[in-house]
Amino acid sequence: YAPDGRIVALTAVRPELAARSGFAAAFEHDVQAVRRVHGPYTVPVLGSGHDGTRYWLAAAYVPALTLHAAVSDTGRPLPVPVVLRVVAGVAEALRAVHHAGVVHAGLGPGTVLLAADGPRVTGYGVTRAAADAPGIPAFSSPEQAADKAPVPATDVFALGQLAAYAAIGVPP
Repeated sequence: YAPDGRIVALTAVRPELAARSGFAAAFEHDVQAVRRVHGPYTVPVLGSGHDGTRYWLAAAYVPALTLHAAVSDTGRPLPVPVVLRVVAGVAEALRAVHHAGVVHAGLGPGTVLLAADGPRVTGYGVTRAAADAPGIPAFSSPEQAADKAPVPATDVFALGQLAAYAAIGVPP
């Protein structure tokens, strides 16, 4: 719970990432950027901090299943109208993320939440701080495979992969 009583979702940074040279400055830079992201299909970042070498990020809690859970639990693709709504919502979320000057660079079925009132994208933007973190191979873009810096097109590629995943029920 946040000090004001709101329920939050906490993400802790893996210790091996936090131990990297320059991590603290990159994390602070990234957090400032993600706090500028606002949109109806994004999960807002509410705060961040660290306790010694344990870094954390707090986001609004959204009661929802991940896209991964919704597809893998049933073993079937989502109905076409649902796929279209998810893709439209995620595209709008990416517009908000990119408008704030942020690249998600880790978009995948685990970062798309299927809430009762529409999809939400979470986990965006702390890319400089976790620059060498492994991606999700089926959703990684060609530039990520070539070990190049993520750009907005990275997220657009992942959006296409998400659409295929939701529509066919297995990773592309």
